[in-house]
Amino acid sequence: MSREEKETRATRGVESVEGEILEIEREVMSAIERQDEAALGRLVAEDFVFRDAAGASLAKRDFLRLATSLPVKILSVWGEQLEVRVYGETAVLTGRQRALVENADGQQEDGGTQIFTDVFVRREGRWLLALAHTVELPQTDAATEAPAPSGEAARPSPLVGTP
Repeated sequence: MSREEKETRATRGVESVEGEILEIEREVMSAIERQDEAALGRLVAEDFVFRDAAGASLAKRDFLRLATSLPVKILSVWGEQLEVRVYGETAVLTGRQRALVENADGQQEDGGTQIFTDVFVRREGRWLLALAHTVELPQTDAATEAPAPSGEAARPSPLVGTP
């Protein structure tokens, strides 16, 4: 096999992993929207850690409980400026997340904008979310724009729309 063929195969492998990681993000968001703790739990590593900008950390159990019992209903969540980088058995996803939520009064409102970094690890042939870190961005007029077109990658955050 020539060097070019090896490089082409390696590139295809990375592109395949990037697609897998983005699909897992969509599955995680779907589980959060459905408040499906079991489905979410299958996508998150046992030693998972969620960390916010204030430095608070949640282990898997607490993250699952929080993510599936939000005080608002998530109507739509989408990712923007998503980038996946693959480092062997580790992948890092970065981007911005936006959300539209329904509050306790039944009113739709902007759920905020966050930047995030997610770390995935490949264990026993499966990619699992091992670490999630989010930082809430200040509200701007851009945060009130219409949701991204369908097909945009979804991004989970159990803290969207919460105080």
